[in-house]
Amino acid sequence: MLELNIENDYITLGGNYDSKVIDIISAKCSYFVPNAEWSPKYQNKSWDGRISVFSKRNKTFPAGLRDIVLAELDSKKLLYKVNDIRKKPKKQALAEVDLGEHSFRDYQQKGIDIFKEKTRGILAMCTGAGKTKTSCGLISELSVYPVIFIVPSVSLLIQTVAEFRQSLKPLDESFEIGEIGGGKCNIAMNGVNVATYHTLLTAFDQKYSDKQKKIVTADKEKDSLQSLREQLKYLKIDYENSPKAKLRGIQTKIKTTERKIKEKEKFYQNKTDLRELVEKCQFL
Repeated sequence: MLELNIENDYITLGGNYDSKVIDIISAKCSYFVPNAEWSPKYQNKSWDGRISVFSKRNKTFPAGLRDIVLAELDSKKLLYKVNDIRKKPKKQALAEVDLGEHSFRDYQQKGIDIFKEKTRGILAMCTGAGKTKTSCGLISELSVYPVIFIVPSVSLLIQTVAEFRQSLKPLDESFEIGEIGGGKCNIAMNGVNVATYHTLLTAFDQKYSDKQKKIVTADKEKDSLQSLREQLKYLKIDYENSPKAKLRGIQTKIKTTERKIKEKEKFYQNKTDLRELVEKCQFL
């Protein structure tokens, strides 16, 4: 019998199944690429214009497609067994939502209730619907930390941090609102971390390419920490062996290089800390 092993990010196929099952799941996990009809491969009918997110190599597909795949297997009357092997995060009552004299709107409360039951998914809300306030309710109800709340710009980062500080009442002194982006890297392992996706990608040596419309590997650093330390070493030798007239200029270069080294060391430490935050994140 086919087995579907559900993990946090992916579902892996197990048990006994044939290639027919692979084809069914792969097709259901596919999407039509925009403007694919202009591709020569599509026009000569060597490609149907679709890309599947099912990995035939690893026999996995994104866990968010679970219900769609199960419905398709049911419609084909195929037998299967579901094994939920997700690790459940530990609940900690570190903060609760506090809207003061106000209360959640009916649709906000409905969204919170559904999310509390499902624990994952996409909650689509229009502009001005109060997504951040609703998120405060979700954070309060689920009570799992650390939380990462991703925003697309520094202006929204500042705005969101202010809203969280206003609407989340700490129940424990360890609870904090972290701010990651715009030159700041204040991480709250026992709290909510508002972060720009640019900064998080940097921690993994990646960036978003506007031209390619996808995440790509970031360019290599011009000055590595090792090369800066080498520069500093030789500048200090020059300082000891140069005439008095050149000492001021060399000293200025030494101070500049030392500053760059400190910034680079801080950057590397921030990268390590951000990777740990992402690894330990319990609610995204």
